[in-house]
Amino acid sequence: MTFRWHSSWLYLLILPGLLFYVIAVLAVQKKARVDVPFCEAHRSWRIRMNVAGAVLLIGSVPASLLLGAFDIGGGVVALMAVAMAFSGAVVLAIVGSSLAPVYIDETCVRLKGAGEQFLSSLPSSPVSPYR
Repeated sequence: MTFRWHSSWLYLLILPGLLFYVIAVLAVQKKARVDVPFCEAHRSWRIRMNVAGAVLLIGSVPASLLLGAFDIGGGVVALMAVAMAFSGAVVLAIVGSSLAPVYIDETCVRLKGAGEQFLSSLPSSPVSPYR
């Protein structure tokens, strides 16, 4: 998985404009690729949830066209399409945020969101080659 992180003070740049924030984040964000050893049950759950979220999000467009063809009111169709798209985005956000970066630099990646069972499967004290 590739994680991206930036300092939280950059959120202040949203106030003058979203474009300033996006440009600054793209310029200073730190990235790290981490191989996360999910067990088979969790790997399969993540795949199912990603598929379900994507189907809801992308499927909201054809579903609204199909419902529109059945002479259903425009407000109802729009409400259902927005509900499907929002549900898909929420599912994808929840699945994507199961592990989230707290800090990234050249030698360290700190993540949050791991369960006790996963943490207990890791070595007790990782040795850094930079010490």
